[in-house]
Amino acid sequence: MSESPTLLNINSKYNKFFLLLASLFFSLMTVCVKKIDNRIPIFELVFFRSIFSLIITYIILKKRKVYPWGKNKFLLILRGALGTLALMCIFYAIRNMPLSIATVIQYTYPIFISIFSVIFINEKLNKNIIFALFIGWLGILIILNPYRLSSLDINLKNISILIAFIGAISTSLAYITVKKLSYEENIFVIIKYFPLISTIFLLPIVIFNWVTP
Repeated sequence: MSESPTLLNINSKYNKFFLLLASLFFSLMTVCVKKIDNRIPIFELVFFRSIFSLIITYIILKKRKVYPWGKNKFLLILRGALGTLALMCIFYAIRNMPLSIATVIQYTYPIFISIFSVIFINEKLNKNIIFALFIGWLGILIILNPYRLSSLDINLKNISILIAFIGAISTSLAYITVKKLSYEENIFVIIKYFPLISTIFLLPIVIFNWVTP
């Protein structure tokens, strides 16, 4: 059984490239979700995304002969559950809000990561990060100012805003979990648990509430 590298062993020169690539594909995914017929339930969209992702990661793990179930199953399952919740909330926000505002709220997750990293993984916040957090929150308050939104003829429901922020918070907690797992788990095992948990959780819901695309 071969041990492929953990997240910490990946050459750092590729990190920024992968982050940019991930952001690009996430943006394309949000556009697709916005364009898909509203009669297709959100849980069905998440389910099919999970199926394809699960197949791809399974093939990679099998090819690399990596033990697919990992060591810290509790954190792996938690990571999958948080990812599933985050994606459901993100898709809901995208469907029920202007795409630009839903995306802005989703990208508050680095703010929450900074806060939760202090609580859960004992990272320190320096003055620059604290200042950046303040500016970030100020920007969000300006964007979501009711008077500004009304002047732009944008009517947002409080529930949509709340769910969008739950998505951002869940995303940040998922990343914190990934950080903790990255010290001991194979990267593809970590990735696999996201679609695995999504598929297991959503399968019965999809079966009993199927809508043909």
